[in-house]
Amino acid sequence: MEDKEILKYMITFLICIVLSIVIIVGSSENKKIIYVGTYETNEVKNIEYTKVKELQEENNNKDIKGYLTIPGTNISEPVLQGTDNEFYLSHGVNKKKNIIGSVYLDYRVKINEGRKNLIYSHNSSSLTVPFKELEKYYDEDFYKSHQYIFLEDENSKQTYQIFSIFVETKDWSYMSVDYNDEKWLKHLNNLKEKSWYDTGINVESDDEILILQTCSHHKNYKKYKNKYLLVIAKKI
Repeated sequence: MEDKEILKYMITFLICIVLSIVIIVGSSENKKIIYVGTYETNEVKNIEYTKVKELQEENNNKDIKGYLTIPGTNISEPVLQGTDNEFYLSHGVNKKKNIIGSVYLDYRVKINEGRKNLIYSHNSSSLTVPFKELEKYYDEDFYKSHQYIFLEDENSKQTYQIFSIFVETKDWSYMSVDYNDEKWLKHLNNLKEKSWYDTGINVESDDEILILQTCSHHKNYKKYKNKYLLVIAKKI
C-alpha cells in the first residue's frame, strides 16, 4: 500500500474516533438512543432536577418544595412547606386532612439555602409514618451504615452527612434560625457535643446543616412530656 493510501486510512480512523456515536439500545418497541460524544474537560453540564416540579404538577400543589431521601431506609418523601408549622402536621401533599400529615420544612427557611434546614414529621408507635424510620438511629451500627441524607429542590440535589443524633427534652435553641457567625459555630459545637455517638465529623463556621425532628418513643425518655429525636447533618 502506498504512503498516501496509508495516510488516508489513518485520517479516516481518527475521524471515526473523534466523531460522536449514536447507539440504539433496546427492542424495536422501546428503543433508547444514547449519545456518546467527545467533551472539553472544562465543559459545565446543566442538570435539570424535575422530580419536585413533577410532584407539584401531579398534586396541584406548589407547597411541595423538595424531596428527602435516606438511602437504605424507607424515607423517600416529598417535602412540603406551608405558611406556618401547623398545617402540614395534619394535611397530606394534596392539602387534604390527613392524620399522618406530611414531611415538611419550617416555614421560616428556604430549602437548601441559608445555614439551617429544619424538617419535621410525625412518629407513631401504632401507625406507619415516614419518620418512624428515624428511630432506627438509636442503634449506632445503623447510624454507621446510614450516614447520608439527600435533599433535592427544584434546582439542585444536596448531600448531607449526619454528625449528631440525640433526644432533646428541654433545650429548644436548635429551633432558632437567626445566628451571627460567632454564635453559629457555638451552636454547631453544642449540637455536636450532645450526640450519642462520636461521629468524628468536625463542624466549621461556614457549615450549613439539616435537622430532622420527630417525637421520640425511646424507653429512657418516657417520663418527659416533650421529647424529640434529632438527626442532624451538615452539607458536604
